[in-house]
Amino acid sequence: MSTQHASAPRFADPKVQSLRNALLVFPLLPGGFSSRISRDRFAALLGQPPDTLSAGQLTYHLRCLRLHGIIQRISGTHRYHLTDFGLRTALFFTRTYNRVLRPGLGRILPRISNLPCPLRRAFDNLDQEVKSWIQQAQLAA
Repeated sequence: MSTQHASAPRFADPKVQSLRNALLVFPLLPGGFSSRISRDRFAALLGQPPDTLSAGQLTYHLRCLRLHGIIQRISGTHRYHLTDFGLRTALFFTRTYNRVLRPGLGRILPRISNLPCPLRRAFDNLDQEVKSWIQQAQLAA
C-alpha cells in the first residue's frame, strides 16, 4: 500500500481562502456535500460561474482536502463531510486571514493606506534598517 501525498495549501492564496470559506457551510448539511455543491459554493466565492471550474480542478482540491484530513468521504456514496479537524482549521485560518492579515496588510502597505500607525512605523523602520544594512554590506538590492 502506497502513501499518497498532497501539497500544503498556501495560507493567503485567494483560491485556498475561498475553499476554506466554502467548507464552513457544509457542516449544516446532514447528508454531507457533493462535488457539485462544493463547486457551486467555491465558484461563487471566487466570483466566477461554476462552469469555469473543471471537474479535474475540483477533484484535485477535494483530494488534497481529504489527504490532509479536512474532509472525509462518506462510505458508499460520492459525498463528503467536514471532519472536526477540518472545521477547526477552516475556522482558524479564515478568521486569522480576515481579522489579522488583511487589516494588518492594509495598514502597512503604502499603496493601500497612508495613515500613520505604530505597525506602519515599525515596518518602515525595518525596511530602512534592511536597506541600510544592504548598503553597508555593499550588496545589490
